[in-house]
This record gives sequence, structure tokens and C-alpha cells, in this order.
Amino acid sequence: MDIKFFDGPLYENFYNEWILTNGCGGFALGFGNLINERKYDGLLIASDENLVRNHLVSSIEEKVFIHNSSFYLDSNNYLNTIYPYGYRHLVKSYMRPFPFFLYSSYPFNTDILIAKYLMMHPDKNINIVFYTNYSSEKINIELKPKFSCRFYHEINKPGSFDNISYLLESDKNFQDHEIFFQRKDNNIGVYTYIYDESEMPNFKILFQGNIYRNIYYSREAERGYDSFEDLINPFTIYKTIEIGETFALVFSDSKISINLENNEENEGTNKEEELIQEIKKIIKQSMKYYQEYPLAFDHPFLKNKPNLFNFNDKKKKVQNIEPKNIFSEIKFDDVDLYTYSEYRKILKLAMIDFKIKNDIIAGYPWFTCWGRDTMISLTAFMPDCDTVKDYHFAYNTLVNYADKMKDGILPNVAFEGKNYAYNNIDSSLWFVIRSYEIFQYLPLNNKKKILNFISEIIINYIYNKNNQFFLNDESLIEINKNDSIALTWMDVVLNGKAITPRYGAPIEINGLWYNSLMITIELMNQLNLDKISNKIKINDSVYNLSKNEIKQLAEKTKESMQKYFQSNLIADRIYQREPIFETRPNFLIALSLPFDFVSKDKIELAIEIAKKELLTPYGLRTLSYKDPSFKKKYIGSQIARDIAYHQGTVWPFLLLFYAKCLEKIYENKKILKKELENIIIRLRNGFIKNHKASIAEVWDGLNPHLAKGCPAQAWSCAALYNIERMIDKLL
Repeated sequence: MDIKFFDGPLYENFYNEWILTNGCGGFALGFGNLINERKYDGLLIASDENLVRNHLVSSIEEKVFIHNSSFYLDSNNYLNTIYPYGYRHLVKSYMRPFPFFLYSSYPFNTDILIAKYLMMHPDKNINIVFYTNYSSEKINIELKPKFSCRFYHEINKPGSFDNISYLLESDKNFQDHEIFFQRKDNNIGVYTYIYDESEMPNFKILFQGNIYRNIYYSREAERGYDSFEDLINPFTIYKTIEIGETFALVFSDSKISINLENNEENEGTNKEEELIQEIKKIIKQSMKYYQEYPLAFDHPFLKNKPNLFNFNDKKKKVQNIEPKNIFSEIKFDDVDLYTYSEYRKILKLAMIDFKIKNDIIAGYPWFTCWGRDTMISLTAFMPDCDTVKDYHFAYNTLVNYADKMKDGILPNVAFEGKNYAYNNIDSSLWFVIRSYEIFQYLPLNNKKKILNFISEIIINYIYNKNNQFFLNDESLIEINKNDSIALTWMDVVLNGKAITPRYGAPIEINGLWYNSLMITIELMNQLNLDKISNKIKINDSVYNLSKNEIKQLAEKTKESMQKYFQSNLIADRIYQREPIFETRPNFLIALSLPFDFVSKDKIELAIEIAKKELLTPYGLRTLSYKDPSFKKKYIGSQIARDIAYHQGTVWPFLLLFYAKCLEKIYENKKILKKELENIIIRLRNGFIKNHKASIAEVWDGLNPHLAKGCPAQAWSCAALYNIERMIDKLL
């Protein structure tokens, strides 16, 4: 890839990824150079209510004609080359609040400037691609949408489109403002709507297409997956864009409906006009969603932000806009592009990306909803957070999971189609922790309902013999010895064998268990209850637990947990009454919780160990670099990555537990603030400098630099979001 002429932050953004989401599980995703490197990259990946996703629109071939010459804005990645060379024409790309790309000729010409930007509708599977001409003269543009129309985990293997038929329709009532394409082999289709703000729309469409063959996805090749795909283009759009004018393509998974029947207001209105008004309404709704968020300080339209969203008046849109001035004001050095307060708004948007109805997407692009991830990420959606208006989202999310409880266990994952798996031990315990945090905000009836759910959890953990874990005679929760199961967050099972065995009594599970017992006592006190019982029978029995019995159980659990600490070592788990000493971050999870089971000096020891062996600028290692089983890199095939996943790979979400432990040992606010800022500075600067749109799932265990795994992970963002809120309280 010949990009030697790029340097600094622009080059950096070639490796960074932007994302748009719609609050329904749908998304758009790509890299800063708009070269698709993943099979998941694209302009519209639609999701239904059951989180079944279809990849609909991959990209657009874009050819610009100006000054008696032409150039492309887009690029395709092939095995041995990149063509066309659209990335060479990229002047600057902005990750947030929505992806925004500035293009010129190559070499750059200060009289030629074209903006391309993307916005997703906040609650529909609709993505809008805008083109605005800020050049000194009009441009002609040729647009060829490239469709995939497939299930998003799959790929259109080379030759796929040679042997299938498809439907291509353009309703003449709408004067080609609506085009529908659908594959007949899988019935997956996409609507393309055209918005032309010209006084006299002058676009043309040629219904003749072609196939783009052997597009190469380098990230899929790295991950050991099929990496060559064919895409289909069924039509071409031709448009002249005047100075200051905006032209837009609107992609949707469903038909935009209009209703002219029995409507006096629409008397005399034709279908084309009504459709245009409906398209305009959708565009306005999408624009409104992003308007509250800040633009980077060198953004070409910062001074003219209100008119950037005023697509009805091209004169206002070019007010204060001069291509030469824009070029002179753009910062190509690696400088801060957002103030701290602006960054916090961008971080809020990054957090909201994962929010759907009564749940949280664990990560984009390939995850759906995971119980553990949702419970941990829910800290960023508590009633005192600016990501929500009140307690309803957190409460409804808790109830959503609790209603699906089986044998006291919350779902571990909701697969596509809302099929649930229950192979976990800790989601229910995290439910108790989150319930404790939200309890004060709830009405009385809701409090009672939450405590009933907690009662089911506690009693099942004690008495239910059908689970893959049990309460041992030391009052610790112990996982049955079985090499084929992995019930904690270190959950990789490869060829029927757990890569990171956690059988016995894991430290974080019992930290959660002890806290769940203490929380149950506290909530019983608040509701003046002396006992709890299960509503759903266990082994045909109903069990009652008095407050005193729970207290005794908690005291014994606390006493038994002292075994995790011996000399200057902290065990990761206890098996057959013997501690297993592996330096992993799980002790930080246990020690970060509200109710302490050890003295302050033990927490200080934990911080000392973590700082020396686990802490990195992007998160904490899952295993000490000193351990013989430590894996330096998270790279290679699925098997290679699975082996490294919890054997040294760095996870950002663990920073929050480290931060909460810091909070417990530092009484001096200035020192604590400095410590907290030190652990997040790299992640914070990623947003402030316009390098990042989100926070990835993992980094390499040794010398971490490039983000790995899922490029946008909910609990990673939640960690940064919550640590910033911790810092707020110290000011």
C-alpha cells in the first residue's frame, strides 16, 4: 500500500475505525481511509428486533469530474494492490461525531474540495451518505453503489453473483427517487433513495451494472477467515453538484412509506413530492441526533455548524467557507482537536452507541448481547449518568434479564434470533451488584420486584444441585472440575477443552458472592424484611433464608476468602482447599466491589502486583508477563487468538476495577486524581486527538499499540466513561 506521502495523524487514522449505530443493533463501520478491510465493514448493516443482521451496502464507487480531469474518492482492497486510488485524495478524516471526509485532487488543489459524510438514523436501519461541493466550481459525480445483501457473518464468495438472479425496480411514480434491489436466492434486499436539493433535480440513472470481483479483506485473512468477496453494482447515478450544493443517497432496509389517501393536506401533491418530503424528514431526524455533539476545532464547518445541518439553503451553507481558508486551518500535526469538555460529550456518544431497547450490545461488529457484558457495562447507564434520563433503562434492562432466569442463572448470551445460552456463573451476581447501585432510585414496588429476583439467585446458588457449581463447606462458590466448561469471563473452550481452567473457587466469583450476600442483607433492612424465599420451586421445594442465616453465611465466606492471600501472593482460585497462584487481574475485580472482605493492606498489595505485572497503557494483562504461559501477541488464526485471549492479552475494561481499588487506598484526592488520569491518558487522548471513535476489545499483551479484537466494545468504553466520572468527583 503506497502511502509514504502520508504522515502523522492522517496516516494514523488509516488504521483507526469509525462507527455509526442506530439503537436497534444496526450499524455502519469502516476505516479512516474508507478502504474496507473487514467483511463487516460497510455503509449499512441492518438488524431486526431479534438481532439478526444483514450486510446490505458495502461501499460506493465515486468518480469526480472537475477542471477537465477526473479522480476517484473510493478505493478497493485487492490481494496485490489497492485500486482506485481514492485514499490518495483524502485531505482529512474525522471520526466523530459522525464520519466526515474531505477530498481534493492529487496533488492537492486548494480550489477543489469535496466533503463526504455519513449519518445514521437514530432508530431505523437507514444510513445517509452526503456529498457537498465546496470547490470553486461545480463538479460532476458518478456514483455506483456496491451491494452485498447477505447475512453479516457470511461472505459472497467469488462467483456468487454469476449464478443468481435479482430484482431491480424503480418506481416511476417517484421519478427514480426510489430504487429497490433484491437477491432472489436469499430475498435480502435494499432500498436506495436519492435526495437532490437542486431547485430542478438533474440526476440521471443508468440501469446497467457490473460485479466487483475478489475484493480482499485483509483483517479477515489475518483472523483465518474467508477473505475474498464479490460485490454487485446494479445501477449508476450521474449528478452535477453546484457550488455549495449537497447531494445524498439514503440506504434503507425497508420501504419509506407515504400516505396520500384521505389527506386533505396532500391534495394536489404527487407521490414524488411526498416521497421527497419524507426523505427530507428522515434526513432532518438523523441530523438532529448529531447536532448536540461537538465538531473538532479544525473541522472545516465548525464556524458554520448551524448551516452544515441546513441543507435547504446552499447559500448559507457556503457562508464563511473558502476552500483556501479550509486548507490553511486544517491541523495535520498530532494536536488536541477537542477540549476536555467536548471530549466528554464525544465519549458519551461512544457509550450510547451500544444502547438498544432494554439491553446493551456487547461489541460491534460481531457481538450481540451478553449477560455479563451488559451487567458490567450497565454502570455507564445508571440514573446519575448523562447517557440516560432516569432509572428506567437500567431497571428495564435488569428485569429483561431476570425474566429469563433459569435455576438462578441469567443468560450468558443472546444469539441472533434471541436464542439464549446459560453457560456462566457470574451474570446473576453482577445483577445483584447493579441492583444495589440502582435501588435508591426505584419506587417501592420496583424495589420489591428486584429483591424477589435477588432472592431467587441467592437461594439457587445455595440449594440448586442442577447447576455446574455449588456452595462448598467453606461457604465458597465452587465450579465443578470439568475441563470442558468455562463459566467465568475467561471463557474460551477450544476443541472441548477450556483454555483457562477456572474450576474450584475463583476469587472474583467469591468476591461477587460475598458482596451479593451483604447486599441482600442491606436491601432486606431497607424493606424491613426478616427472611427471603424462592418463588420458583427448586427440587420441588421452597426454601426460606432468614437475615441472620445470610449474615452467618457471609461471615463464613469472608473468613474462607482469607486463603486467597498468602505472604506477598494472591491466588486466582482455590481448588481442593489449596490456593492456585496465577497472577491474573481477577483479584482486582473481587477487591473493587462495595463490601471489602480483606484489610486495606491487602488491597495495597493487589495494586502493587497489578502495577508491576499487569498494567499497560491500554488496560490490564490477563496473565503476568512473567508466567511461562504468557502469550505476547493476540494475532493469527481463530485458534491462535483463542489461546492468547486470556493468557496475557490486554483488556481495557479491567481498568475500572483497578481504578476502584486505587480509590480505596488513596485518601489524598490529588494523588488519586493523578493515578486515575495516568491509567486512562492514552485512551482519553485517542478521542481528543481524533484517532478513535470507540475503544476496542483487546490489545497485545506485550508492547500494545494497535487495537485488536472487536473495534468497539461496550465494557471498554464503560471503563473509561466511569473512570472519568470518578475523576469528576475529585475536582
